[in-house]
Amino acid sequence: MSFMATCSGNPGCGVPRFQYFNVQRARLEGIEAVAQLRLGSILVEASGGVPTGRDVTTGKRLEDVGAPRASLEIVCPMTKLLPYGSVSTRVRWSDALTGVSETLRRPAFSTTSVEASFVLHGVFTVIAVRNVFNHFYFEPQSFIPEPGQTFAISLRREFRPGWPF
Repeated sequence: MSFMATCSGNPGCGVPRFQYFNVQRARLEGIEAVAQLRLGSILVEASGGVPTGRDVTTGKRLEDVGAPRASLEIVCPMTKLLPYGSVSTRVRWSDALTGVSETLRRPAFSTTSVEASFVLHGVFTVIAVRNVFNHFYFEPQSFIPEPGQTFAISLRREFRPGWPF
């Protein structure tokens, strides 16, 4: 499936309207890889992918299959401080979309996230900061800007059947 953008209303209105249309025969290819390495108790994970696609009938490149991307995540246990505690950092990079229609063009971007998690008195707690450096970006295939720096706190508790609430 692919799409084209048109402008509803008068020319130059600046608000594109997207119409999706099917490609009769498409070939989606690419490569994805994930590698994990344990350095003592520290887990390091690297991953990446390069998607491509072509309309088999016309031979034209499909513009909306995504962008090359890579990420690196490091997870460090902190069990000496808190039960089941860990701190993780993820750096993610996505390449620019160039050589495509103006509607799909996106600059390259990177984001960094930091997360701490632990269990205390049966409550699984996660404290996270996403987009630490507050970068403005659009995900590939999205026309909605991602939120800036985001803070999140999650508390989860398992309730067993028969426990009073």
